[in-house]
Amino acid sequence: MKYDNNGKHIQTILHNDLSGSLYNPRYITENNNGDIVVSDWDRHAVMVMSGKGLHRFSYRGQYPQAVCTDALSHILVCYPLSRTIHILTQNGEFHTFLSTNQSTRIQDYRPYSLGYDLYSHCLWVGLSLHDNLLSVYRHINRHPAILDES
Repeated sequence: MKYDNNGKHIQTILHNDLSGSLYNPRYITENNNGDIVVSDWDRHAVMVMSGKGLHRFSYRGQYPQAVCTDALSHILVCYPLSRTIHILTQNGEFHTFLSTNQSTRIQDYRPYSLGYDLYSHCLWVGLSLHDNLLSVYRHINRHPAILDES
């Protein structure tokens, strides 16, 4: 279900245009372009459909956990098993990745949750299911699209 900023229901998508059955979402978010991004643990994929419910692409990987998008419409996906965060373009191409295993203090933890702060342009990564650990990354620096210098 999709709601507007006032909480009014505006859309329900029950089926996709491929298999008929909708995904088994672990996490879900909406990108700046209106796409709906779903991490589907059972399909080992991130499934992306247009705002109208049409399948756009799938990004297959291990077991995707949390998803979010940034100010440039990148799709960020955390993979706890490999301790990485994949950064995709809005069209599903692999762009780069962040490793959450760089610090010896947090090397035993895996990324499980993501949040992107549009004001500070920081990526907030929850690193544990039980220990309340958080790591913060800045992966976009002074890009014209986020500075309104276009």
